[in-house]
Amino acid sequence: MTRSISERQRILEALDMLLNAWSTRNSNELRQLFTSDAAFTSSAHGEALGGAGVAEQLIDATLQRANLRLNSTNHYVTGHDAKACASAYIYGQFVPPRGGPSSLTFGATVVLELELLEGEWRISTLRLNVNWLEGDAKIVTGWRQPIGNREWKIGDPVPVVVSELDSPWLQFPQRSIVGTVKEQIAEVYARYAWGLDLADFGHLKQCYMDDAAGNFAPIGILKGLRSIVSHLKEFRRPWPWMQHFGVPLRIEADEENGTATMTVGRVIPQRAAKVDGEPLYGAHYVMKLRRVDDQWKLTWSEYNPGWITFPDGQR
Repeated sequence: MTRSISERQRILEALDMLLNAWSTRNSNELRQLFTSDAAFTSSAHGEALGGAGVAEQLIDATLQRANLRLNSTNHYVTGHDAKACASAYIYGQFVPPRGGPSSLTFGATVVLELELLEGEWRISTLRLNVNWLEGDAKIVTGWRQPIGNREWKIGDPVPVVVSELDSPWLQFPQRSIVGTVKEQIAEVYARYAWGLDLADFGHLKQCYMDDAAGNFAPIGILKGLRSIVSHLKEFRRPWPWMQHFGVPLRIEADEENGTATMTVGRVIPQRAAKVDGEPLYGAHYVMKLRRVDDQWKLTWSEYNPGWITFPDGQR
């Protein structure tokens, strides 16, 4: 039997509270989100134990010189009974206290493990890997900064989120915490991006039907699982720091026939909204899916570069 789908939303609310407490420098709220023996590992901040330790690491002096805005995309939630795991991409913007353009933008991958204690979800493990920075890096002089746009070499730091070890898809083979049909479809994109960006092509393989096809700009039309996976594996090699932030804009599911279509907007963190605040997307995907053995998989994937807005979008 599956637990109420509201559990998924409660877990995502814990993630939202984490980001809000971090961005507003609320130490008390941060401490309350964690178990007493929680473990925190960050590529930028180092390691800490317990809520107080996490708060001390996240709320450093750099945040006093700029306001921090945080957003999350690419959500996946899984779990069984009183334990759960969630992953997301987050992007942050440090802006001057008086407003104006962002002084520094960064992107990260986050994985949370949670426990249900006295009716509340508490974070027992938090892994945060900052993948890239763009802008005035002096704002975060206290961070261990990513290597930037170059190849890794001996002596460089290694990531603290490694898909083969930390992937939430591997944590709970028998999951009882699931979302709605539309949320399950949206999670296919999250897994697609995770597999591509974290170079775990076993995950990417699980997203596609054997007879899938697609238009993968700038590569072109690809047909068949082998062609898709092998091309994308080679294509991403020069950009190991890349993140495909995506927001599902429209999902239409035919549950009776087990088919669906999904439009996903690709978020470019450096330009995620228009001046008036309307969301802006640097490209969009059109995806078609089929349900097989209770798993949604892609039959067609189309990538369309170009800036768009989507006023009628739905999460």
